[in-house]
Amino acid sequence: MFKSTIASIATLTLAGFTAAKDCTPGLVYCGYTLYAKGNCDSIIPQSFADSGVGNNDYNRNQANFLCLGSPYYGYVQFKQVCTRSRVDAGAGENDYCA
Repeated sequence: MFKSTIASIATLTLAGFTAAKDCTPGLVYCGYTLYAKGNCDSIIPQSFADSGVGNNDYNRNQANFLCLGSPYYGYVQFKQVCTRSRVDAGAGENDYCA
């Protein structure tokens, strides 16, 4: 019983978060940037599914994701889809909607 309770809590805690190996904790990345870094073919669609957002070309390129830190190092969480355009602010800076 105790082990199943811990497993349930861990599952609920991680809901909405998916792993991204090459992101810096605390920074916001647009989907386009995460795809350019590679290894995001399952990360972004899962983050959308966890957040109830449609997985389509527009959203994949225009959405922003927060890279989380400890204890969720390397995980990203969907933030928003940019309605007009997104800005890749460059290395070490937060991407944002214009």
